[in-house]
Amino acid sequence: MAYIGQSPAVGEFKKLDDISGSFDDTTTTFALTSGSASINPGSAQSLLISVDGVLQEPGVAFVLSGSNIVFTAAPNTSSTFFGIQLGTVGQVGTPTD
Repeated sequence: MAYIGQSPAVGEFKKLDDISGSFDDTTTTFALTSGSASINPGSAQSLLISVDGVLQEPGVAFVLSGSNIVFTAAPNTSSTFFGIQLGTVGQVGTPTD
């Protein structure tokens, strides 16, 4: 089946690399990687992002710009980061009889 635009992410969930080492109280844009390889999630809703243990709402606390995450407010220097790309979000599958 063909898709218009980027095909959906299907498969394993991917843990994002820690970007908290780049937090400096002023920068809001950070490159997203997993296993040091650049990722392009396609949709902010396909990410589970936590800063200092607080889940961030997609489209409100952050948006995506290509393979970069852009926070609406710069994370503090001492903030922690944890992120997961949800690889099978929105996959419905085939219903049974």
